[in-house]
Amino acid sequence: MEKRKFIGVSVPRKDGDDKVRGKLRYLDDRQSPDMLHAAVKTSPHAHALIKKINPKFALKATGVRAVLTGADIPGNIGIYLGDKPPLARNKVRHYGEPVAAVIADSLGEARAALPLIEIEYEPLDVVRSPSEALSKDAPLLHEEMETYNHIPPIIPEPGSNVANRTKIRKGNIEDGFQASETVFEDTFNFPPGDHVAMETRASTAEILDNGQVVIHSTTQAPFIVRSLLGAAFNMPIGKITVITGPLGGGFGGKAGIQLEALVYLLSKAVNGRPVKLVNSRENDLVFRRAAPASKRR
Repeated sequence: MEKRKFIGVSVPRKDGDDKVRGKLRYLDDRQSPDMLHAAVKTSPHAHALIKKINPKFALKATGVRAVLTGADIPGNIGIYLGDKPPLARNKVRHYGEPVAAVIADSLGEARAALPLIEIEYEPLDVVRSPSEALSKDAPLLHEEMETYNHIPPIIPEPGSNVANRTKIRKGNIEDGFQASETVFEDTFNFPPGDHVAMETRASTAEILDNGQVVIHSTTQAPFIVRSLLGAAFNMPIGKITVITGPLGGGFGGKAGIQLEALVYLLSKAVNGRPVKLVNSRENDLVFRRAAPASKRR
């Protein structure tokens, strides 16, 4: 049998033909007769107290089945440091943070109800850079960060904005400088960024009559999603099914946990009916950016 050559040869992807012909079904193409749709209201402030949320007008809007706020959702979630409430609770910590969610019969009805949610904020001082975050008089973004669930290598520093301090020591840097013909030193600032995959982050969830939670998600890490959901909501992971379909790009930006916790809670709020939540492009860039800002010397 002749050996096929792959090194140095352009090998067509198995899903390539369906992708370029528009035949491939992505998560947002999934639909069922009883599926509901969700939309999220986000914060216009980078840092502010949430003084009051009034959802009563949104609840009366056409097609609306439920409205959730952070007050309805205890606890946080996160892969290394559990610092993310599915919906902001008591205060917002970045522009575009999800504050409330509407579940309706259609996406248009869910989006139409968002402006009807009345939210009163008290703006707080903001942190504009890593350097500002480290200053002694910087406003604290997470006042109780040391109480959050975190993995052992992550050690939050109480009373500061330092989530973890990592020291890397490899070789003798002074010897390296001495042996160098030229030493160049400067400071570089990098803004936050995201991979901007063509398919935005999306998720559906439903809870079956036997209690099984079934989640379809644009995740690159279904087993991590399952374990984090189990830990956050005290569920056996055997009762959670996470299904990943074809992805319209990921590049690491769809790892960890994204919308899955929120969409599970949305389904729970409507007695387990399937609920779909798909990020708009803007929300995809501000909800869960893949790369934080950094300053490097």
